[in-house]
Formats: sequence, structure tokens, C-alpha cells
Amino acid sequence: MVALGRQGKSQRAVARRFGVTLRTVQRWLQRAGQAALAGVDWQARSHAPSAVTNKTQATLEREVCALRQRLATGSALGLVGAQAIHEALLGQPPPLAVPSVRTLGRILRRNGLLDGQPRVRRAAPPPGWYLPAVAQPRAELDAFDVIEDLRLEGAGLLQVFTTRALWGPVVRAWPAGVASTSLVLEALQAHGRRHGRPAGAQFDNDVRF
Repeated sequence: MVALGRQGKSQRAVARRFGVTLRTVQRWLQRAGQAALAGVDWQARSHAPSAVTNKTQATLEREVCALRQRLATGSALGLVGAQAIHEALLGQPPPLAVPSVRTLGRILRRNGLLDGQPRVRRAAPPPGWYLPAVAQPRAELDAFDVIEDLRLEGAGLLQVFTTRALWGPVVRAWPAGVASTSLVLEALQAHGRRHGRPAGAQFDNDVRF
């Protein structure tokens, strides 16, 4: 392609002959320049940028690591995390470019300067785990609670005494202006007459219960 281009062939004609784009022909002609064909580097080159524009400079990373060490020995509260380093960098005179807290955290992670351990998220225990018969499940458990300060249009604030079976489909609610102890007792008796007494009942620490 370069040889034909140097002979005076049009770049478009050369591109059609070799089945490539016009930009490809132009790129190789530019690569060859006026050098002899035997001396041109014909190896493919990476299109990746030679430098990452948003990469933190090595000098700044070293300054962050050094500042973290100084804070570890000179901070009365022992604050050496990314937030503490960010605040310390803001207090230094310009023209220092202060990275964000997240960038500082990544710098600390890259250099192995994180003291904290990752949080362990454990699975929730199975329903009714505290009662073996309910957890298996060989027994039923009804949970009772009061929803307070439920605002309904035209009715003001309401309280609702509720129950829900852990395994079965039983769900019930008793709305009232005030879910008093008397209402709770009446609702419990009505619930027991209709569905029978469960093996267990669960209440929260409400004084009404």
C-alpha cells in the first residue's frame, strides 16, 4: 500500500485494491513517512493511551502513605482512615491537589494500609429458631403487635392490633382509636375462639401485653 501510494496512486484506489478503509491507507503512509520501506516498523501498535489521565501520581500516593504513618503516631484519637487523611490534606497549603475520600481509600487499599476487617454478613436464623418445635416446624406460633400512629385520611391517627401466624395463613387486624388493654384482651379471646390456641404466642415489650 505504501509503495503504491508513493508511486502516485490515489489513496482511495489503493484502499479499494487491498479491501481496507481509506483511514488504514492514510495511517500506514503516515507511519512510513519518507523512510525507506525496509526501515519502517510495521508492527501493530496498541491503541491504549500511554498514560491514564485519572491515575493518581506516584508522588501523591507516597505523600498519602507517609501522612497516614504520621497520623498513626501523632493522632490522639488514632484516626488514620481516608476521611482523616482527606481533612489533613485540606489543611496543607496549595497547590496540592486533594483526592476524594474514595480515591484515598483505594490508595490505602493498594498499599495494604487498611486496618479494618471486612464486615461479615451472616445469614438470618430460621423462623422460630428459639423454639425447636416451631422451627422444625411441628407447632404453630402467632405473633401479636400494635401498629401506632397510623394516619388515615378522614380518620386521623389510628392504632391497629395485629396478629400473624408464622406458618399458617392466619392474619388479622383490629383497628381502633386507641388499642387499649381491654381491646387486646377481647381480640385475643375472639382470635382463640375462631382459630384455637397456638402452641406459642409472641409479643413485643409493649406494656399492654
